[in-house]
Parts: sequence; structure tokens; C-alpha cells
Amino acid sequence: MVSPVLYERRHSGGFMVSEDEDHRSRDQVTLLQQLPPGSPATPTTGTTSGGSLTGATYYVKVTYVGPFGETLASGEATQIIATNNLLTVTSPAAATDATGYNVYASIATGTETLQTAAPIAIGTNWTQPTSGLSGSAVTPPTFSPNVILPAGLVLGQTSVGTSAAYLANGGNTGNFTCGTVTVGAGTAEGVYTIEFIAATVFNVQAPSGVEYEGHTGVAFAQGGPGFTITAGGTAAVAGDGATITLAANANVNLYGPLNLLAADGTQNPVAILFNEKDASQANTKVTVIARAAQVNGSELIYPAAATAAQIAAVNAALQAIGIVVR
Repeated sequence: MVSPVLYERRHSGGFMVSEDEDHRSRDQVTLLQQLPPGSPATPTTGTTSGGSLTGATYYVKVTYVGPFGETLASGEATQIIATNNLLTVTSPAAATDATGYNVYASIATGTETLQTAAPIAIGTNWTQPTSGLSGSAVTPPTFSPNVILPAGLVLGQTSVGTSAAYLANGGNTGNFTCGTVTVGAGTAEGVYTIEFIAATVFNVQAPSGVEYEGHTGVAFAQGGPGFTITAGGTAAVAGDGATITLAANANVNLYGPLNLLAADGTQNPVAILFNEKDASQANTKVTVIARAAQVNGSELIYPAAATAAQIAAVNAALQAIGIVVR
């Protein structure tokens, strides 16, 4: 048997990949639209003692920074600073995909310029240097960024086909509650009706009409959704009930950046983006490495907060589907 010829190539995205000559390692898939976060809220500012600067009124704006680039600026904050004091800016709140923020400041309204040599990590506050404001001429962006996903980005895929909504019936006597509803692959969509027949016993009727028995405090995992009904301070009576409605997830089977904290399937690595792609306008077709390839691990893009152990686990999962990370 003759071994296949491997061709090594570096493409526009810049990561090295070795694959079979007929490119059987590649698929074309649909990438879910990626939206940058909106502008941060108007920043919280303050003062701290230090330096020997003359007092003044400062004007401040902040922006989010991440894989998408930089957002439009926040609203303008105003802060009076006394002599021998410095301006402080509190980090904006965390936002999806935002990995840092920039500070823009001035002593004249509407003329803020960049004060940070590099983006500051979200959660870390900024304090003005004792030398004063930067002499930068860089002003905040004037247009929203596109989301350019880089080649080499590790991708996951949404695999949960339905979403679940629990609703207790109005007029119930008991004040029982329901925990998180899980939905396995292949679960039928529709309304699942829960009806109590005793204080701790209930029936679940599936959309097909088939009924299953459940008990409070015991995980229910028959006929589709999984959940646990917990008894409240007031016991349920016969006739009390609730519904769980399973609806189609419009994004099922779409690809997106690997998210180790997700529960919709995108927490599992399944492919690597082959070329960089602007994903900000709509769901879009992309080429991915999905099997039978070797890639340079130092050039792959993992989730920003991934630990060494998590990256090793991601690489092992990729190898399990035929993508060897070197």
C-alpha cells in the first residue's frame, strides 16, 4: 500500500497545515454570524493622590478590544482632579469576546486621545501616569468593527437541536420548582405536559401522547427532556402542573469559535478554520480542516482564557478526529 502524499502549505491566514493531496481533510460548512459587543457604558472615573500635576477637569471615554478589533467609544465621563492627584478609570464590565479595553482622555470635551500603550485586561483598572496624559493623537474609532476570524481558529459546532422553556401553570396550589432542563440529541420537539397526581408524584405526557411517571426530588430522564422537580414549602395537589416546551434551535449544526464554557456543542472542538473570514454580516460559508491533517499547534487560536491543561485536552480531542497537532 502506498502512503498518501502530504502537501504542506501556508495560506493567507498563516498557520501551517499538512494534508492529503486531494484535500479530503477539508469541508465547507456554515459559520454562525459573529457580532462584536456594543460600546461600553460610560466609564466610572475617580481620583487618587500622587504626582505633582496641576488640577484640571478631565474628559474620558473607553472602548472594548478583542478579536473583532475595537468598538465605538462609550459615552463621555467628566472628572475634576485636584492638584497633586491622578485620574483613575474603572474597568468596564465584561462582555462577550472583549478581552481588554482602551482609555481615551483629554482636558477638553470631545477631544479624547488614546492613553493606553496596549489594551488593559478587563477587570483591571487604569491610573493616569504621574507624567500626565499621553501626547497620543489617536482618537476613538468612528465606525463599528467587522469580526474577522483568523485562520487557525479552533471551532466548535452547535449540536443541541432544541431549546427548552419551563412554565408552571397559573393557579397551582403547590410552589414546586424545576431545575435546568437538559435536551438530548434527537429529542422530539413540542409541549411536554406535567400533571401532579399526588404531592410527590406526577405524570409527564410527551407530544406523542405517551405518559411517563416522575417523582419530586428525583431526576426525570424519560421520553426526552431531563429535569428535576423540587417540592416547595407548599405541597403540590392533584391537578397542579406545568409545561416544558421544546422548540427548534435555529443555529443547530452551525460552527463557531470554540467556547469551553458553552453547553450547546460549541464547547467541543470539531474543526479548524482554514482561511480568515469576516463573519460580522451574516451566517457565511467557510472552509475548515475537519480530518486527516497535521497542523502547527503554535499557530492555532484557542479560547483566550484556555489553560495549558485545557489546550492539551483540545488537542487530544482534535487528534481523536484525525487532526494531529504538532
